[in-house]
Amino acid sequence: MLNRSQFKHFLMESGLCIDRVRLLDWIVKRPLLKTIFFRFLRLRFSPGILKNARSQNETDKERGRLFSLAISYLNVGDTYKTTGKKRTNAADDLLVKLAKKFENPSLLDVGSSDGSSSISLIESDAFHKIRLTDQCNYFYEKDFLLGKFFLNAHGAFLGVKFLFLYFNLALNFRFNTKKYSLIQTLNPLLESHKSIHSIEHLNIFDTKCEEKFDLIKCSNVLNRSYFSDDLIIDAVNNLSKMLNSGGYLLISQNNESYKDGEAFFVLKKSTAGLHVEFSSNHHDIEHLFTDDKKSSPKELKVMLLAPSLETGGAERQLVELANGISKYNIEVALVLFNNKGALSSRLHPSIHIHDLNKKGYFDFVFLVWRLRNLVIKERVDILYSFLGVPNILSCIMKIIGVAPRVACSIRASNMDYSKYRLKSRVCEIIERRLSHVPDLTISNSQAGKDYAITNGFNYRDIAVVHNGIDVSYFFPDRKAGHKLRNKWCNEDNIVMVGIVARLDPMKDHKTFLRAASMVAKVNSRARFVCVGTGPLEFELREFSEELGLTDILTWAGEQKNMHWVYNAIDICCLSSLFGEGFPNVLGEAMACDIPCVSTDVGDASLIINNHHRIVEAGNHKALCNSILKIIDKIDSKQRFNLRPTIVDRFSTDAMVRQTVQRLKQVIQNGINQ
Repeated sequence: MLNRSQFKHFLMESGLCIDRVRLLDWIVKRPLLKTIFFRFLRLRFSPGILKNARSQNETDKERGRLFSLAISYLNVGDTYKTTGKKRTNAADDLLVKLAKKFENPSLLDVGSSDGSSSISLIESDAFHKIRLTDQCNYFYEKDFLLGKFFLNAHGAFLGVKFLFLYFNLALNFRFNTKKYSLIQTLNPLLESHKSIHSIEHLNIFDTKCEEKFDLIKCSNVLNRSYFSDDLIIDAVNNLSKMLNSGGYLLISQNNESYKDGEAFFVLKKSTAGLHVEFSSNHHDIEHLFTDDKKSSPKELKVMLLAPSLETGGAERQLVELANGISKYNIEVALVLFNNKGALSSRLHPSIHIHDLNKKGYFDFVFLVWRLRNLVIKERVDILYSFLGVPNILSCIMKIIGVAPRVACSIRASNMDYSKYRLKSRVCEIIERRLSHVPDLTISNSQAGKDYAITNGFNYRDIAVVHNGIDVSYFFPDRKAGHKLRNKWCNEDNIVMVGIVARLDPMKDHKTFLRAASMVAKVNSRARFVCVGTGPLEFELREFSEELGLTDILTWAGEQKNMHWVYNAIDICCLSSLFGEGFPNVLGEAMACDIPCVSTDVGDASLIINNHHRIVEAGNHKALCNSILKIIDKIDSKQRFNLRPTIVDRFSTDAMVRQTVQRLKQVIQNGINQ
C-alpha cells in the first residue's frame, strides 16, 4: 500500500508520456507550449527518453545537448536532475586554480548527474584523476506487453510506462535485475574521454569511500530547500572523510537570484577540522560552517507567515522585511504554506524557514494543526501574517490561545471579488468576521486602511507602513537593460513602453493594450512590452492581435532580474482597475529614474506625486494621452530626476524601522496590561 506522501507523488508526477527528445526540445523553446504540455496535459518523461536521446543521428555535441535536456526533464521516483555544460563556471575556474596546489591533483565530483557540467574540468587537463558520481547513476528497464518497468540502480521500483501513460512511483521493495537492460546516465559527450567510463554511485550521507581526494566538488545538491541544517552538516562531515588533509571541498548552487546566477564557498580540511577558505555571493548554507554562528540573546521572536516565496511584489517585501528586522536583535522565523520560490535564496542565513507542506484546498484543518504545533514549539512573541489566508490562520492561532500576540496585514484596497473564484470571496468574508482579533494590523497603503474601515473591517489598531524599495538594487543603469531591450526589440530610435504585472483581472491589461493601440497610431516609434505571466495570457494575446499590436508588442513572460527590466524600458505603466495597495512597480521603476503613468488606484498618486500622470481607472484614452506627453518630454531630452523621491520617502530602511517600532509597541502594550 502507498502511504500518503507516496500517493500524492504518484498523482502529481504521473501523466502522459511521449519519450521523444525532439518533441521535448521543441516544447521547451516555446513558453506557451510548456504551460500547455507540462501543466495542463501533464506531459512526463520516463528513463526511456535517455535511450532516445542517445540514439539520435547527430553530432556528438548535439547529442550531448539533447541528452542533458532529457535528463533535466526526467520524472523518476523522487529523483530530480538538472544539468548542463558550463553550468558552474565560477566554481570550476576556482577548482582549476586550487588544483595547482597539488602535485597530482585528484577530484571527486558529487552529484554530477550526466557529467556534462564537469566537461570544462575534464578538458582543462588540470587534474590527474577525476571521478564522477551521483546517487542515481543508471536505471534498469524491462519490456512487458505494451509497456516497460523501470528500476533505479539498486533495483527499487521507479515506475511503469503503459502505452502513452507513465505511472511514477517510488517504492521501497526491490527486484532482481538480472533480466533487466541497463540505461546509462553518462552523457554521450563524455564517451570520447578515455578517463571517464561511467557515473559511479555515491550517497552523500552514508557512502564509505576508502579512496581520498584533494578536491571535492558538490554542486546543486546541498541547500536548505532539499535538506535540514542537521542533514547538510551530516553530509559535509561524511564528504570530509573522503578528503585528504589540506584538501578542499567546494559547495556551489546555481540560482538566478544569486549575483551572476551562482554562489559557492570552499571548506579547507586541516587537523582542526573544516573551515571556510573562500566564498562568493553568500550561499544559503555557508553560515553553518562559519565561526560566528553564536550570537547574543535575541530581544524577541517574530514569526512571519505567508503562502510562499514565489516571485511577486508582496513576497519581495516579505524578504526585505525578514532580512531587515533580523538586524534589530530580533529572532525571525519564516513559515510558508509551501517552501518554494526563487526568493528564498535571498533570505539572510540566520532566518530559518518552516514548511507547512500545504497539499491543497482540503488540507486546511491539518494545516491549522501543523501551524498550531509549530507556534507552540517555537514560543514566538508575535505572529505576523501576510495576505488573506495567512491572516485567517493567525487569527485562529490567537483564538485558540497558542499565539500570544498577532499582527495581520492589508496588502490591497477596493477589491472586486466578482472577478475571482468563490474561494477568494469566502476568505474575504471570514477575514472581515475575524478582523477584531489581531492586536495590530499593518496596511501598506493609506488606501488600504481607508477601504478596510469603510467596508466593515473592525480592526482595533491599523498602522500605515508603506512598502520599502530596495534602492541599492533598483537604480539607473541603462547599460544593464540594453541586452534585454535588444532581445525584445532590436530597433534603433524607439520608445519602449512597459507594463510589469501578472496577467490578472486586477491589472486590467486590456486598458493598457487599447491605449498602446492609440499611441502607436500617433507615434510610430512606440514599442510595447508586457512583463509577467498569469491566467489571462491566452485571452490577452488574442486581444492584442485583434488590435493589430502583434509586430510592436512583446510578451516577455516572468523575468527574474527586475533591475534589468526597468532599465530596459523608457516608460512604465500601471493600468490596474482595482485592488492595489502600494504598487511596488511604480516605486521600483522610479528608483531606476523611469517615468511612470498610472490609473488612480491604491496609493499610486502618493507615489508618483504628479497629477498629470494619474488617470481614471479604465480610461484608455487618458492613459494614451499621458503616455504621449511623457514621450514628448523624452524626445525633448528632459530629465525626470525621480529617484530622490523614492530614496527619501519609501526606502526599505524606513519600512523596516517603522514595522519594528509597531511590533515592539504591541509587545510592550501586552506586558503593561
